Amino acid sequence: MKRRGEEIWMRFFQNFASGIAMKQWVPWVEQIIKTSFLKNKHFMLDLLIEVAKAYPQSVYFHSRAAYLCLQPHMDRLTSPTLPPNTATNLETSLSIYTDTKISDQTNEPQPCSSTDTTAGNSVSMEDQDNSCLDNSIISDVPMIDEDNSIQMNTSSSTLNSHTYPPPPYVSTPLTPTQETSSRLEKVNSTILTKHPANYFSLNAFADAITAGIHWESYLLTLLEDLLLSCKRLAFETKLSPFSAKLPPEQENTISVLVSVFEHEISCSEFPVGSMKNFSIKLKEEFDLSLAENQLLKSSFLEDFSPLISSSLPQTNTIHRAIAKIRKWITTLTERLKSRNFIPFQNSMYNVLANFTSSTTNLSLPGLPPNLDMPSNTVIVERFLHNYDKVLNSPHINLAILGHDGNIYTYKSEIYTCPTECNRVERVNDLLDRLNPYVDKTKETAKRYLRYHSPYWAKISPCVSLLQISNNNTTNLSEIYREFTKSNSLPTESYFNQYYESVMRDSAKVALEGDTFFKTLFSDIQQNLCPKHILKDWAKKRFDSPTDYWTFRRQFTNYLSVNNITQYILCLTPISPENLEITCNAGSFFVTRQTFDLNYKQNPPSLNHSNTVPFRLTPNITHFINDYNISGPLLSNMIAIIRCYAQPKFGITNLLYVYICNELMDYYIRQKSIEFLSSERIAVELFSQVTQLASFFVNRISNLANFIDAKSPIEKLVIESQDVSRLALVCPTWMAWL
Repeated sequence: MKRRGEEIWMRFFQNFASGIAMKQWVPWVEQIIKTSFLKNKHFMLDLLIEVAKAYPQSVYFHSRAAYLCLQPHMDRLTSPTLPPNTATNLETSLSIYTDTKISDQTNEPQPCSSTDTTAGNSVSMEDQDNSCLDNSIISDVPMIDEDNSIQMNTSSSTLNSHTYPPPPYVSTPLTPTQETSSRLEKVNSTILTKHPANYFSLNAFADAITAGIHWESYLLTLLEDLLLSCKRLAFETKLSPFSAKLPPEQENTISVLVSVFEHEISCSEFPVGSMKNFSIKLKEEFDLSLAENQLLKSSFLEDFSPLISSSLPQTNTIHRAIAKIRKWITTLTERLKSRNFIPFQNSMYNVLANFTSSTTNLSLPGLPPNLDMPSNTVIVERFLHNYDKVLNSPHINLAILGHDGNIYTYKSEIYTCPTECNRVERVNDLLDRLNPYVDKTKETAKRYLRYHSPYWAKISPCVSLLQISNNNTTNLSEIYREFTKSNSLPTESYFNQYYESVMRDSAKVALEGDTFFKTLFSDIQQNLCPKHILKDWAKKRFDSPTDYWTFRRQFTNYLSVNNITQYILCLTPISPENLEITCNAGSFFVTRQTFDLNYKQNPPSLNHSNTVPFRLTPNITHFINDYNISGPLLSNMIAIIRCYAQPKFGITNLLYVYICNELMDYYIRQKSIEFLSSERIAVELFSQVTQLASFFVNRISNLANFIDAKSPIEKLVIESQDVSRLALVCPTWMAWL
């Protein structure tokens, strides 16, 4: 009965999905791609082709990133019975398409007369038949029949039944990876056919951004991720700091980095990710003939080789690795600050450096199209490749002049793997969809409560662009660095004192337990990270009492929204470096926030029992004061949770979609797309999604109910301020700030 119901649903979707306006599918492009990975759901990409005809920019970056992620799987799964040119390459195929006039080729069908592929003209979608697209795709790209097979266009017309192996034009069953990859390629070919000017501008833009990122940036990302994991391991082994060794996973990462510097590993051996990009960029840009680079390489090998040496086991400690990694993060940061980031400095990107709005209409990267009023969408006038404020700042990488006269600045975000990038994008998208739930409802009608969602665009599988306010965006870590610099303190002084005290008084730690850490927390708070840092920064930043009061009110509102959502959805805790504050508006947003799942377990489980529910540290408490905590902060949280509990909003259905995509990313990374095509795995996936969604819904309903005229949220606020709880948190989270 269930299978019969699935077939009815699929037939209904295929027959009537095209009747829905294409603009309704634009916000769900990433979900459509993910759903197509499941068994018998590949027809979803046919819907994506129709969306790409009307909204090419909204589809291009998603389909491009998904296509590039599938290429390593395609290389492993290419059938040996197929000819070598069957493993299609998007860039090669498109170059063939653009360099050859289809009408001059006698072996290919003629395109429709209404199709215009010149770069300067727009194509009318209403005047073209859908079959024109199928006839205009490159001849050597495998086509997909309804029976899920590859059908090659070839000039051979005879079949010798006595020949072995069979000729290449014989239909061969497609694996799920091959089928999805071929359909994604067809999506990109559709954009090229219908909107050639948009396609080449978007492609040049993505290539320019990724090519302009230096090898130091990729290495810095890998080392920061390695440092964070080592710090967490140091906290887990704090009771035996002298005997804590590097685990195999971290040791293997350092070993790979050393091998890449010694050019012992080919970049083709790595999966798609920052490690692969680092090895490629290092090979292209690292000139060993320069004395500076020779010294840099020898210094790197000298620092990291002992950490993986079996002959020197005493050097393979977590704290020694932390010191070396921290040293190199500082070195690479200084090198990047002294290097100007000019993404369009190469002559091959002149098409983008000379771009104007008369070439084609491109909206700002990450800006969702204004589907109701397209005239309000900000169009790119030109890319400012010589903008002074971009060149003088290590954080701002790109500036764009909009047609409205405003300058929009972006910074690049690099991730270690595509899965991490997808997880961050997923949470940002979910929080943006929750805004209508708290906007102008009964409980929040007189409160300005919403999530601040900056423009966020995924340019490649591991690189994204994040819009920031020029010279008006900071984070808690930057505020703390300003304090340490003005007081001549080391930036990591709190971390050093924490573990020095634990190592020095190990016997006292075992005797006193939590009391020792509470005393240590108070000492660091008093000497190295006082509770007035954030308040003093705000007073210095806003001289006027009105501006200061407005900033504090806005900060309180955004803090209430982000804190309660982090708790009910089990998101990763808000760390100081990820809390980006927009100073001129008082708003803030959290970067690199994902679902807090424990992937070491199978199936993954939620980490729903954190030491503190959310971030309400002494600095934040001192800044917004007790009155705002017991008043606006608490009442805002209660209003938000009651909005989520309204059945009419159907938040359960929304959570189903995003949790399913989260678990699918995990299985694709651990196994493959073929793993998801199994019917048994699909049933298990549905069961896991139902269990996690039910947990979220139960937590929301429990918090929305009052007990003896008191809200359970009041207890969470008290626990978040409890010093005895804050003292037990990992020092990386900086519970003092």
